[in-house]
Amino acid sequence: MKERDSTPPATLPEAPAATEGVIQFRYTLRAPGAADRIGSTVLATLEACRATLRNAGLIGRDANRYGGFAFGNVSAR
Repeated sequence: MKERDSTPPATLPEAPAATEGVIQFRYTLRAPGAADRIGSTVLATLEACRATLRNAGLIGRDANRYGGFAFGNVSAR
C-alpha cells in the first residue's frame, strides 16, 4: 500500500472551551505488517475498556464539544 499524508478535513472553532485539551496532528497511513497485529486477548481487553469509558461519557462524540469531533482514545503498546 502506498503511504499517504492524511490531514484532518476541518478545523476546530477558535472558542477557548472548544480547543482546550485538543491535540491536532498529521499522520501517515501504511499497510499493517505482522508486528502491528494484536492478539485476541488484548483486543478483548481494549474493547471492554472502551465500552466502560464510553458508558461513562469519557470517550465518544458530542455535537456540542470540539466542533462535533470524536474525543478520547484507547490504545495498547
